[in-house]
Amino acid sequence: ELSSAAKDAIAEYCQASLGHARRSGRIQQRLLVTIRGARKNDQDELAETLTLSRNGGLLACRAKFTVGSRLELFWPEKKRRAMIEVVSSAPVGPNGLLELGFHFIEEQLDFWDIEFPKPS
Repeated sequence: ELSSAAKDAIAEYCQASLGHARRSGRIQQRLLVTIRGARKNDQDELAETLTLSRNGGLLACRAKFTVGSRLELFWPEKKRRAMIEVVSSAPVGPNGLLELGFHFIEEQLDFWDIEFPKPS
């Protein structure tokens, strides 16, 4: 078992070496949400979250949004809305589903109201 200081040193080294480190831990959580493009005529698209973090998440949907797309995310259960940006998009399976990675545009937002683990 590594000491806390050793874990911190490894995380610091990785961040410096890779230029990227997660800002919060992740949890697997399935929630029904809708996403909508920024244009007035864009339709709501049903989606389901797969993974959540304080700064965004990963969801599955049929909509063909691309990396860089700015969308409105709506969580009907809590009646919350936030603007997000798609940071990754990958097809999953033969049925036309996409996994979209996203982050919240407003960084200080606590959209999910969940206590997240520290990044690993």
